[in-house]
Amino acid sequence: MKKECPFRLISICTIATIIGLMIFGGAILYGQEAHLFYLDLLRKGEKSFLARNYKDAIRELEIAIFGPLGERKLRVKAYIYLSISHYYLENIEKSEKHLKDAENLMGNEEFTSLEIAKSALSEFQELVNYFKRIRIQKEGTEELALIKALEMKIKSDTQNTALYFELFELYRKYNNLRAGKKILNKLIKKNPSEVKGYYLLGITYYKERKYKDAEKNFVKIFEVTENIRIDKNLLGEAGAYLLLSTYLQGDRKRALMLFAGLMNYLPEEKISSSSLNKKDKVILQEIIETYKRKSETDISK
Repeated sequence: MKKECPFRLISICTIATIIGLMIFGGAILYGQEAHLFYLDLLRKGEKSFLARNYKDAIRELEIAIFGPLGERKLRVKAYIYLSISHYYLENIEKSEKHLKDAENLMGNEEFTSLEIAKSALSEFQELVNYFKRIRIQKEGTEELALIKALEMKIKSDTQNTALYFELFELYRKYNNLRAGKKILNKLIKKNPSEVKGYYLLGITYYKERKYKDAEKNFVKIFEVTENIRIDKNLLGEAGAYLLLSTYLQGDRKRALMLFAGLMNYLPEEKISSSSLNKKDKVILQEIIETYKRKSETDISK
């Protein structure tokens, strides 16, 4: 029986390797050529933009952004030129779209870090400010329409408490706390036992550091709920803010006395899981520790 010559196998492997290298090498060359092609289009688009040939710039840059430009900042540059070009050609929607594309790609990084003409950067910043003003105006118009609609609903259905709270949330969203407090006071006047109204009003005053006004509203919650069943979590939150409002007015002695009456609503595990911020939780913990120390001293006497 004849032995097969191993050279045949080697030659096949060699040919396969050569073909593989040719394909792989061709792909690398193609990738490099593609990168150079799109990079060249970006340069042409930039040149057209600086020459104020906006239609040519758009045609060239809209192809360039789909290619392997490699560096993220090159793509951002293309979006900036596109945004400005579309704006000058009065394609406002496309201008805003490409502006957002540029902002999303840059993230928190400053646009001044780009290698781009100062004139273009200045125009782009003006465009950012322009669209910002448009958004604010649009939001303002929408806000006014929503507020007026809710006010009309309240006039025709004065007993619907949900409408008052909806309007309050709308005022709070647009940072109109004065109007927000006004609508809550209006609700409380119509329905003096509306606990949530006192709670939201108290929170609003507390965040404004008007602790005396905040305290009055939190005290009112315990007064109106004396003979009715109410959510203990809400009472716990109200009690926490009542203590804080008293304590932050500088009346620490009264805060300790209040805590003695609120202990059932304010176990330490509830404080740690409440919606209070970290600073408020630390203050509450301080009140509790002071109360414990004083209690132990009184017992030992």
